[in-house]
Order: sequence, then structure tokens, then C-alpha cells
Amino acid sequence: PAVPELAAQVVRGPTEVRAAALGALAQLGPDAADAVAPLTAHLRAGKDAEYRQQVAAALGAIGPAARPAVPAVAALLRDRDAAVRQAAATVLSQIGAGADEAVAPLAAAAQDRDADVREAALFALGEIDPGSPAAVKAVAAALRDRVPGNRRRAALILGGYGASARDALDELKAATRDPSGTVREAAREAVAKVTREAAPPAPVKTGS
Repeated sequence: PAVPELAAQVVRGPTEVRAAALGALAQLGPDAADAVAPLTAHLRAGKDAEYRQQVAAALGAIGPAARPAVPAVAALLRDRDAAVRQAAATVLSQIGAGADEAVAPLAAAAQDRDADVREAALFALGEIDPGSPAAVKAVAAALRDRVPGNRRRAALILGGYGASARDALDELKAATRDPSGTVREAAREAVAKVTREAAPPAPVKTGS
């Protein structure tokens, strides 16, 4: 079926038809961009947690073209269901740089009570944001996460931010003494990269 027909099935079809239509839209990926508006509207209306995840997944598969859905997806970061919150963060990472307006809610989600949500939010911040002060602060705070994998991811993201993460150097240096070896290694690499990229350029020598 064409994208408009599939979108109509999502909105008006019975449960089994809606699920099949969402799967078909997800397979179409960016070619289903015309379905962003109806999917976004239905995302807000979905009462079942699993269904909200399915709609979100279809939007994520569309990728950057799903940018108009960012406010609705970001709102799901406060959903009562942890799996939905995790799915929302994943979708925002798939939308990429166009989801920059979601940095603040993602920063809050990086402190979620659920470890998987925190991980997905961190990943999204790394994918979406080139290192704004808000993102750097949120990711640096995750260096104190209870889960070693999340602490390691935070160090990797800060290293990826390069010079933009210079304000997180103290936290990164502290993380080089983390109980986890993988966290220590990632933190050392991040410190080296941030320090190198934040250093002022060497003066150009001129001949006498």
C-alpha cells in the first residue's frame, strides 16, 4: 500500500492492521516521510505503552525527516513506562542533529531512575548535540552513574565532543580513577583528546 493508505490504517484500523501498517512504514524508512504528521498525532493519542513504542519506532525509522515529531517524541521522555522513555530517546538519536531542541529533556532523562533510559539518553545526546554547555554538563554528570557502562559511554561522548568538553576536564580526570578499568581507559582517552583539541595553537615561527 502507498504511504497515505498505511498512515490511514494506523489511525483508523483495528489493532492487528495498525501493527502491520506501522511495521510497513518502519520498513519504508525515509520513504515514509509523508506519514510523519499522522504518526505524530497518533503518538500523542496512543494509550497502550507497547503501541506508543511501535509508533515511535516507525518515526525513528524515518530518520531526520521526522524532525517535526521532535516535540511529541521528547514529551515521551516523561512517559510513565520506562520502555517508552527508552524508545523516545532512541528515536531522537535516529532523527539526529535536527532534534537539537530535545537536548534539555534528554539531559533530564540522563538522570532517569531506569539505567536503560539513562543509557539511551546519553547516546542520543552524543548523536544530536555537538557539545553545547547543557549537553556537556548532563554527560559529565553521568560520569557518576551507578552503571559502569553508562559511565564509560559518558566518557566516550565527552571525548567525542573534543574541545567543547573542556569544562568537563575535572570530572574526566576524576573518572581516570574509576573502579572500572574500562571507564578509566575511556576517561584517559577523553582527557587526552579534549586537552589536545582545547590547547591553543602553537605560535608560528617566523624567520629572522
